[in-house]
Amino acid sequence: GLDRAHAFKGLDVLLEAFSKIKDPSVALAIVGEGNLKEKYQAGVSRSGLGNVYFLGRASQSELIQYYQNCQFLVLPSLSSSEAFGLVLVEAMACARPVLASRLPGVRSLVNDGVDGLLAEPASSEDLVLKINRLLASDLSAMGQAAYQKVETNYRWPKIIDHLENIYKEVLSKPSQS
Repeated sequence: GLDRAHAFKGLDVLLEAFSKIKDPSVALAIVGEGNLKEKYQAGVSRSGLGNVYFLGRASQSELIQYYQNCQFLVLPSLSSSEAFGLVLVEAMACARPVLASRLPGVRSLVNDGVDGLLAEPASSEDLVLKINRLLASDLSAMGQAAYQKVETNYRWPKIIDHLENIYKEVLSKPSQS
């Protein structure tokens, strides 16, 4: 969402970082809609940033195509309001490495340097360093590691088994009444 409720996603920080990426062949695709979209677009226009595309709302099938066509996904969240980052799992399921903020829930998804990179929250400088590092990396190896993590930990059968075990554990405890 490109709205006030989702300002914690850190798009301002990402746009600032992207303005410092010197490779003209690198593009930034932003998916979403909301009441801040025009503000973001105006900021991009004022700064003269090229290669920034606002793609709007996307269906699930469109999202999959976007993931498959990108080099990596960036989620520069600013605070622990980003409790998990499902978008990271979705990109990883498409064998794409991710770049995310080093936040409690988010960092549990990313094995820094293996299936993606972690950046300091709200630091456009660190984001630039990590984006450039990814651009110079073997993304296929990171992408395969990302895909393997999703296969091992986040497919529905695995999640259902985990939930069943939690329910069994709770139900097996004696009542405290």
